[in-house]
Amino acid sequence: MHIPRLLLLAATLMLGSFILSVGPVAAEDKSCEGVFAGLTLRGQFEATVREGPDAGFSVAGTITMHVEESGSFSGTLTQPDGMVVAFSGRINGREIQYRFDLGNGAAIFGSGVLPDLCTDPVTGLLLGPNPPDRGDWGIVWGS
Repeated sequence: MHIPRLLLLAATLMLGSFILSVGPVAAEDKSCEGVFAGLTLRGQFEATVREGPDAGFSVAGTITMHVEESGSFSGTLTQPDGMVVAFSGRINGREIQYRFDLGNGAAIFGSGVLPDLCTDPVTGLLLGPNPPDRGDWGIVWGS
């Protein structure tokens, strides 16, 4: 069953802008960018450095992000200890890229591919905070 985009947007906004409140959302024409445009999304995020001098470093917590019509987004990660980390990025089609500002010039960068159901959990590759550092990250939307 095809749900018109405007109806889907209205339903999402009425339910507090939690993207999973309306159930799974598939990308029309293979783009999640349009599905998320104009929405404020929440979810649980975790990123961990697995290799490099900062192996074991991680950031985790609740993310809140607003997605512009262009696919650009910005938001915050609130960690369990209350520390808030700013981030920004872009959704382009089904690709997602972000940058978390860790302060003092340090940052972590992530990229990944959003799944067929844009609201399903997403994972990807992590780089930083130092050049040889590598790891992984994931988001569970609406949780």
